[in-house]
Amino acid sequence: VVEALVTATDLEVEDLADRKKVEDGIAALEKFVHSKRGGELEVTIEQDEEHDRQRVLIRTQDGPTERVTTLDFDFLSAGNLTELRQIYLGIRALGELPFVLTALDKAGQPTGEPSEIPDIELPRFRTSRPCGPRWTPVPERVSVFSATRASAR
Repeated sequence: VVEALVTATDLEVEDLADRKKVEDGIAALEKFVHSKRGGELEVTIEQDEEHDRQRVLIRTQDGPTERVTTLDFDFLSAGNLTELRQIYLGIRALGELPFVLTALDKAGQPTGEPSEIPDIELPRFRTSRPCGPRWTPVPERVSVFSATRASAR
């Protein structure tokens, strides 16, 4: 759901005050999720009285595990969402897929042959508390590579 929010919508905290923008964002989010993994999303829109905005609860089922992602004032105003969008836009600025990755040594020289990859995935994040606005990166996804656009065939 977070990947869909970052890559398929431009939903911002201000948009939570406009139900039409919220519904359009949810439609884009659902389309992205369905294209990536199928399955159904259970979406509930409720009023956030404290912030005079909408709050969106999105329930997903992954096998026996149910997850709930809350898109609300706290979540959308957190700096991490903005940072993830900047990372995504930086990757997409390289051009269209496929990309070629080359591992570099400390001197910046290639350590092997470039290899084509079909897609670049945003790092996975986990919450430090359920549905909380604080996020902690999962360290096993950190690597140093040089990414360039593959030449057209």
